[in-house]
Amino acid sequence: MLSDANATLLAQLETTLGAATVRRVEPRDIAEPRGLFHGRAAAVLVPRTTAEVSAMLAICNTARVGVVPLGGGTTPT
Repeated sequence: MLSDANATLLAQLETTLGAATVRRVEPRDIAEPRGLFHGRAAAVLVPRTTAEVSAMLAICNTARVGVVPLGGGTTPT
């Protein structure tokens, strides 16, 4: 069974990945464009390297927190 993300996990992700990689959830992150489906999330992670992706997934796996990847619709910063 998966667990919900908590403040401790988010702090660990920020410490490991940097504060710029962990951001607050915005409505566009959890609602599909037609408004038919709405999700829930504790944070949005924006890794910039494969090493950050690996670290993020390892931390979430250890905590048994699910991760939903999103590639389409993202814009580079």
